[in-house]
Amino acid sequence: MVGSVRRSLRAGNALLSIMALVIGTSCGTGAEGHEGQSTIWSPGADWDEGTAIALVDDTGSEVVLSEPATRVIALAPSITETLIALGAGGTIVGRTIYDRSPDLSSIPAVGDLVNPSLESIVQQSPDLVVSLAGNSTELMRRRLSAFDIPLFAVTASDTADIFRTISNLGVLTGYDLEAYSLITELREGLDEVRASVLGLAPPSVLYLVWHDPPLSAGPGTYLEELIEIAGGRPAFPELSASWPELSLEAIVRRQPDLIVVSIGDEPSYDPGDLLTAPGWRELRAVREGRVYDLPVDIMNRPGPQIVEAARLLRTVFFPELDR
Repeated sequence: MVGSVRRSLRAGNALLSIMALVIGTSCGTGAEGHEGQSTIWSPGADWDEGTAIALVDDTGSEVVLSEPATRVIALAPSITETLIALGAGGTIVGRTIYDRSPDLSSIPAVGDLVNPSLESIVQQSPDLVVSLAGNSTELMRRRLSAFDIPLFAVTASDTADIFRTISNLGVLTGYDLEAYSLITELREGLDEVRASVLGLAPPSVLYLVWHDPPLSAGPGTYLEELIEIAGGRPAFPELSASWPELSLEAIVRRQPDLIVVSIGDEPSYDPGDLLTAPGWRELRAVREGRVYDLPVDIMNRPGPQIVEAARLLRTVFFPELDR
């Protein structure tokens, strides 16, 4: 699972598209009144006929449901995984082509994250579509509104976004108490990882999202948070971009202690080539085998697997803790 340079990054899973989607400004959420609705359902209470569920999504648009959603299209693997973790997996009637779990094979795929098929979505008669917020969100919202299908858009930049999405999806599907329990469990898991590395010397870490040009996880991303929780320190803490593009010359000058890459089942790039690639072979981490690959389906999905991702990073940074 974790090792020296040996396997490959995956261009599939629309990684760069995902990174473009998750870059965004988080907006506050709320449950406010809506014209024509006299009663708004309160999280934690039993839903009664005649009440409404109203939430503001991460683009600032209010979404109102007459009852908890029972037919949901999940337009990102992290959304699918969150619904399943809540116990609301039975509400999923559509998914993306990147949801590859055999348990989801019977659920129709409606396309990718950026350009899902409107026809496929409508065919499933959903009462809610949940997507990552991005440049195409408002166009998709308008297209879906023609079929009276509400769209709830979420951001997924940092852990605060992840926890808010869990809470909101719990409210929208009537699993709000389960959402509270899940958030508590995840926070406790992250606290356990953080406590286990206190006092240990933090290695400098380059999390390599892509290699050409070098693209890394930067400030304000859940990946950088997880690196710090697991006892590491970002190799480029001074950068401001969430997903900074780095020059190879800058990486060589910085000489990170460790390089972490995420890999999948359909490789398109072999990090082993770094051993002979100009520039990369100038890195001590490369020459000394301190490049580690971790599964993309855990590391690059901002959802309920963040504790597992933090533990994998801790294993890389401090393997002695797992002995």
